[in-house]
Amino acid sequence: MNAWQANLVAFCRGLRALGLAVGLEEERRALAALAAVRPARPEDLRSTLMAVLVKNPRERTLFLLAFEQWLLLLGGRTEGRISEATWLANVARLRRTRMPDIVWRGRGEEAEEAFATPVRGGASREEVLQEKDFAALTPEEADELARTAPLLVPPTRPGRRLAPSRRPGPWDTERILRRGVAAGEVIRLYRRAGRPRPLAVAFLVDVSGSMDPYTRGTLLFLHLLVRRRHPVDVLAFSTRVARVTDLLARQAFHRALGDIQAAVPGFAGGTRIDQAVETLAGRRPGPALTRRPVLVLVSDGLDTGEPDRLAAAWPALRRRTRAILWWTPVLADPGFSPEVATVRWLFDAVDQVQPAYNWRTLTTAYQALGRYRERPAAGPPSPRPGRP
Repeated sequence: MNAWQANLVAFCRGLRALGLAVGLEEERRALAALAAVRPARPEDLRSTLMAVLVKNPRERTLFLLAFEQWLLLLGGRTEGRISEATWLANVARLRRTRMPDIVWRGRGEEAEEAFATPVRGGASREEVLQEKDFAALTPEEADELARTAPLLVPPTRPGRRLAPSRRPGPWDTERILRRGVAAGEVIRLYRRAGRPRPLAVAFLVDVSGSMDPYTRGTLLFLHLLVRRRHPVDVLAFSTRVARVTDLLARQAFHRALGDIQAAVPGFAGGTRIDQAVETLAGRRPGPALTRRPVLVLVSDGLDTGEPDRLAAAWPALRRRTRAILWWTPVLADPGFSPEVATVRWLFDAVDQVQPAYNWRTLTTAYQALGRYRERPAAGPPSPRPGRP
């Protein structure tokens, strides 16, 4: 076995360690393909090996990452020293962390001739997709993002049923006396607190034409929450409101998205936030809020409604919710300035404004929902962000 064959076998074994289905048969096919094609350029070598070793899009991503590092570490050397390297363990860690370089040290006497090969710094594939604006996300990237997205913990609130707790709360008199009698004296004090219960969250999602670049990414995020049994209720609106929670519960997102487009009147059309608020406030026929949720409005605020009607229905909507938040993609632009009357009004009326233009911002905003367990007696939560 010559140097290139030894290096190729090491590469195949490294791919197997990364989780690719590369066995002895794939190694033999790769060696045979290399002997038949005799590629002269790295691009030809990459295409040849990809055709033999890669079986699905997920494997393709890992293959390209490993192949790039493999070529860098070979560095034009003709001997098979790389066949005993351990660099693929570092390549595996590249999927989750930022690493400035990959270091290979060999074994035995070769350790004295250690060398380091720099690689391109930056985020892993998953991090890049989570930071990418929904407007620039392709359907294939959206599918990959849904497969690799980290699990989220549903927000909770204190329940009415009390349980032993170490946090400040009422004294657990029964437990204090019971333990005191058993010990012969009161030697320790115990407290009780409400057992955590899931916090009900309702999403009012704008699916109008102006929100079209962000509709798919937002509904994909909510689809994962519904599929993972988070206590969320999803309502979509353009000019009228429709409940789409059951549609998002379907296994396939593409099928659910098609059903939502058919179920929501005026999908990708105009925007009437005032009519949506009037519906949820009980002033129009349509879906109603349940369990006094935290209401999240996902919209750019660019509508053709009447701010006076929106302001008139707002107090009734507040009485039906714990808090009203506004997640908006317009904050993706650092120089954004509210010009539309509804946008200016919303900045002053809601309890919190959060950016919502990629997966990372949606995740951050969702994880912060736990702070809205109960509405304070006077006014919205503090601190409250000001208008940009």
